[in-house]
Amino acid sequence: MQYIHKLIIEQNSLLYLWDIHKLIIERRFNMARETQKEKIARLEEELRKYKLEVDEYKKLAEELNNEIASIVDKKDREFESSSTYKQMIKRIKNLELKNESLKDTIDHNNEIHKLLSRNSHNNRGAGRKSKFTEGEKETMKMYRFQGKTIKEIAEIYKCSVGLVHKLINE
Repeated sequence: MQYIHKLIIEQNSLLYLWDIHKLIIERRFNMARETQKEKIARLEEELRKYKLEVDEYKKLAEELNNEIASIVDKKDREFESSSTYKQMIKRIKNLELKNESLKDTIDHNNEIHKLLSRNSHNNRGAGRKSKFTEGEKETMKMYRFQGKTIKEIAEIYKCSVGLVHKLINE
């Protein structure tokens, strides 16, 4: 009984394989029968369908981009009218005022420092006067910071290398 059952299964399997083989041959035959004009027409139709799909996707992408832009604009307007935004603007203005105040203070302190440095040697003004002003000394330091050698700076100011070295390191 099992042997007969196996034979029936094998026979069904062979019939199934034969049907598949016939389908493959039929497809190949149909493909071979397609003429060049039919193939071109079929491919042009597929191309037209794909172009329509691409156009639809482009429209969808444009709609989504417009929706995103409108959402961003709406949120920006909401944020600008929020109390957090207003507090930030006030804080920025306060910091700008403090910054201006600090700049004025620095300028004032620099002027005071210049006046004090001119008269700091002694009360009577005795002793050797400085060969260079504070501005020239700062310029020397800037030249050095920019990469000039001490010898080059000394040649510019027509003084010794030792003096330039001393003034830069003060």
